[in-house]
Amino acid sequence: MVRIHRVDGTGTDQIDTALIKRASKELVFGNGDRISDFADCDLRFGGSCDENHVQGVMVGLTDYSMEDEDGNEDMLIARDEPLAERFAEQLQEKLGLRFQVAAYAGHW
Repeated sequence: MVRIHRVDGTGTDQIDTALIKRASKELVFGNGDRISDFADCDLRFGGSCDENHVQGVMVGLTDYSMEDEDGNEDMLIARDEPLAERFAEQLQEKLGLRFQVAAYAGHW
């Protein structure tokens, strides 16, 4: 999962959300001449609040239940952490300095 907030401390608006969605989809679907490193991601978008309760955007990268009957939750989280970090770095490059992009691997 990746969380995105505006650097200026204001909440994200519809234009910001559309930009974040478009940039995220570009990372997943690539540019057509090669398969994206994130091709297996199943994007989900939602809200995210920072420590000051300012609204941002959450981009979920995987689509499986964390309610694992076999108790593998921590293993699933650890596996996704490097993916989230790479996605966050590349999304930060696409979005520029107006936004702060942070990877988050854990329960939500």
